[in-house]
Amino acid sequence: MLEHIITSNIMRHVEGQRMLMDAQHGFRKQRSCETQLIVTIQDLAKAIDDKSQSDVILLDFSKAFDKVPHTRLMSKLHHYGIRGSLHSWIADFLRDRTQTVILENGKSDPAPVLSGVPQGMSLIVETAKYLGVNIHNKLNWNHHINQVTRKANNTRAFLQRNIYQCPKKTKELCYKTLVRPQMEFASVIWDPHTATHIHNLEMVQRRAARFVTGDFHRTSSVTTMLQQLQWPTLQERRSADRAIMMFRIVRGLVAIPTSYLIPTGTTLRGHNKRLLIPYARSDTYKYSFFPATIRLWNSLPTCVIECSSINTFRNELHNVLFQ
Repeated sequence: MLEHIITSNIMRHVEGQRMLMDAQHGFRKQRSCETQLIVTIQDLAKAIDDKSQSDVILLDFSKAFDKVPHTRLMSKLHHYGIRGSLHSWIADFLRDRTQTVILENGKSDPAPVLSGVPQGMSLIVETAKYLGVNIHNKLNWNHHINQVTRKANNTRAFLQRNIYQCPKKTKELCYKTLVRPQMEFASVIWDPHTATHIHNLEMVQRRAARFVTGDFHRTSSVTTMLQQLQWPTLQERRSADRAIMMFRIVRGLVAIPTSYLIPTGTTLRGHNKRLLIPYARSDTYKYSFFPATIRLWNSLPTCVIECSSINTFRNELHNVLFQ
């Protein structure tokens, strides 16, 4: 709790002094991995659609948090106006820290920690991992979805081996906590439109439904199990997440420029907050976040669009998409 209070006050000072660029999204209010990815992928998709070149440089500082020199960190904090008792508190927090390695029954002697603070990107021939998402140079999501489904299936299989005798509610909670989030992280960016990708993702949930209900009979209906569990399809959940993100953008709740959004003006059909769907020459751009989500946004009823809060919008959206 104390660390959270200190962090909040430091960030308030940093934001107030405008020390950070608007393009920096990490660990900031109204900015997240998702907002950074939306803007980045949107620009890349538009470049592909325009058949123009995009050069991307991704830097990964190996063990960056582990190698922060304490003395240099304190000097920088002082330079940026974090001084006095707060500066002394942070120095005390970092000073005289030790680390110990424990292996089976053995334990090493404590060693001083002279750098690092208490707290990834891999390249494959055409793909780079950026903020947890595997980005292909043609924005093909095959590799990312394959990785996501493989990891989620492995986690589900681990649960199936180890907690198969647990109550249904426990198994359902484990699925929703440990498996489903793996398939939904930043999915507003890579939400697939091909039948194969959609099917592969849904199959993970369908296997999980058999595990949770304990029904592995070949003649049993998984669709009925999903209805009994009241689990929406993953595709429906991704659509809801995209609509919620669009609501946040339209209402200025996240730091994504509204320049991506062009009102259509008066219309005889639909609500009066309809947006112009960007023209797309390629499927890459057509199914990227803004063109795809604007189509969804324009199709929503007025009672959903005009909700006054994000919670109300989420509830009304649920009634529209999941009923």
